[in-house]
Amino acid sequence: MGKLKAFEIVFENNKNVYFPGDNVAGKCVLELRGGEFKLNQIKILMRGVAKVHWTEPRSTGNRLGSYNEHFSAEIEYFLLKKVLHGDTECGENGELVLDAGCHEFPFSFQLPSSGLPTSFEGKHGSIRYWIKAEVEKRWAFNDKTKKAFTVISKIDINRSEYLV
Repeated sequence: MGKLKAFEIVFENNKNVYFPGDNVAGKCVLELRGGEFKLNQIKILMRGVAKVHWTEPRSTGNRLGSYNEHFSAEIEYFLLKKVLHGDTECGENGELVLDAGCHEFPFSFQLPSSGLPTSFEGKHGSIRYWIKAEVEKRWAFNDKTKKAFTVISKIDINRSEYLV
């Protein structure tokens, strides 16, 4: 029975900064050792999410004291999914077999051309974009890997609202 030695996402030309509408391409790389490796499928997804969270102190108005009230919200800009390997290629028992060595599975996603804000990390929130790959196995825990990338939205600094 083979084992997974390495599992990673590699962006084409080591690029990790994109603009809305760009094509995010690369490959999912599996390095296997020790014989045959059985799996059901390899799937990948690309996601863009904004999250915010903060707390505000509140008083109960009596001797019991105070507490912190939590506020949070999340907006999903997109969620795109693909099966890289598997689906229709499964054998009799629904499993695929990969030999030891290095295996590469290319992927490509198109970012939405509008409505994507620039990546951001702050004290109370974030705007993040990432790609996550998963090897689904029948009789074991799934292997997962994730890689973040940056989106920069283009703006026209000559617009009147920016010139004020």
